[in-house]
Amino acid sequence: MSKKIALVAISAVVLAACSPTVYYKPGGTEEDLQRQVRICNYEAARSNQLNSMFSDPVLIAVERNNMVRLCLEANGWSPVTK
Repeated sequence: MSKKIALVAISAVVLAACSPTVYYKPGGTEEDLQRQVRICNYEAARSNQLNSMFSDPVLIAVERNNMVRLCLEANGWSPVTK
């Protein structure tokens, strides 16, 4: 049963990666977004929380992406799926 759950989880991650997400902020430019993405990536990479929560590199990458998304949203950027 756990193999089925793992397969479903991996499939969900792969499918999510296939649909590009664009972020929008009223008055925000592409340059503003790129700057904020760099900041959020830096903050997520510095997080010791990731390494203590997960030992699997795939799970660390998924969680890092979640942290970046939350950081962007906290800074006023809204995801818009194409």
